[in-house]
Amino acid sequence: MDMIDLYHHTTESSADKIVAERKFRAAQEYKGQVWFSNVRHGFYGREYGPIAVHVRMPVRLVKEEASYVEREEVFYVVQAGDILPEHIIGVA
Repeated sequence: MDMIDLYHHTTESSADKIVAERKFRAAQEYKGQVWFSNVRHGFYGREYGPIAVHVRMPVRLVKEEASYVEREEVFYVVQAGDILPEHIIGVA
């Protein structure tokens, strides 16, 4: 199965909770989707928080949303329910 490493940028307290509970909760305004970047310390991703939670997802569950070629950063969305505990690697 093809896998992709992604990073969810957030606050330290949120990252700790995600890792401890092994679960992502999508904000209501995101309609069940969780946003990720392909870059651990990306230029745009860091605007969402100083800490990144590393996940390794099956490619078939990931949808590309935006690409910033000049920064080599790509944003993806994944349905929160598709992120299983074993996909969560930890704080990056």
